[in-house]
Amino acid sequence: MAFAPLHHLPVQTEMQATRFKWRFQRLALDETGAWRVEVRNWMEVLLEMSHADVIWLHQYLATELVLDVFNAAGQDQCLLLTSLGYEPLSPVFWRQVPRRRKLAFVEISNYACSRVPMPQAPRVGIKAAIWKRELAEPSHAAPRDRKAFCGIGRVLPHKGFETAITALPEGCSLSIAGDAAHDPAYTEMLRALPARGTVNWLGQIDDRQKSRLLSDSAALIACSTHVLYNGIRVEQPELLGLVLLEAVNAGCLPLCTRIPSFNEVMADLHLTEWQFDERNSDELQGLLRRVGEAPQEVVESQLKKAGAHMREHYLWDDYWPRVQAALPNLFPA
Repeated sequence: MAFAPLHHLPVQTEMQATRFKWRFQRLALDETGAWRVEVRNWMEVLLEMSHADVIWLHQYLATELVLDVFNAAGQDQCLLLTSLGYEPLSPVFWRQVPRRRKLAFVEISNYACSRVPMPQAPRVGIKAAIWKRELAEPSHAAPRDRKAFCGIGRVLPHKGFETAITALPEGCSLSIAGDAAHDPAYTEMLRALPARGTVNWLGQIDDRQKSRLLSDSAALIACSTHVLYNGIRVEQPELLGLVLLEAVNAGCLPLCTRIPSFNEVMADLHLTEWQFDERNSDELQGLLRRVGEAPQEVVESQLKKAGAHMREHYLWDDYWPRVQAALPNLFPA
């Protein structure tokens, strides 16, 4: 079974009694094997959790409701925690998290595991990024425009789009796809940057349009950075690098910064030669020129091998079985 809130759950300074009436979706298989959705309030969710062997909390640093789960769970129940990067509860959580015999962290990458500030707690990084149904069929596509590049993601300072814009060689194009409404000042700064090539602002696009953009581009540029354009430093800009794997699936070469999570993915895919230092437009520009000059068959061979590895190690389809296989090591008898 799985539960999801029907509305935004704010982080609160004090827990309110009304939280027990908040509603969640309950997703479960019926006797025919079909999925059904029911609605439960938070109190009912907590009561139903008592029947589970394993309780898995995704985005456990997102809301104080996680503390209710700790209070309601029995000592014989296994609690698994996954952050997925949304962490407003961190200051409160790490002061109140109980020391339980069956508490473990299942993170989306080894880098994410390294950020858990509980040295004694068991943890494992288990990666997943794509479903089998989303895998692209191998094809002999027409040659791509070797001067067409793209950047995908919400237009936020930690994405470092300014590095890609200033690196763009003359005669090349960069199409940026993502919601630009979150930080108007940053978006305005980006639009004012001089560029040698053409910058196309696509706004927010759907999954089909994203797949088409990746399929039409020679390379994806991911410039995520710890140091923002205004000098502010963020603790972590990415926990995995989903867009890198989406690019590989579309036959699009990923170019990305040398941040820890990207390093992990690119090393897995044997594509580390296509990385550049954070905020280093000159190094990125050199890679963009290499994309245009490299023999197409060489790049295609790299992407074919990367895609095979992704299909073997990054599927959501066998994610839960892989977590189950890790449980004996997380909770030895």
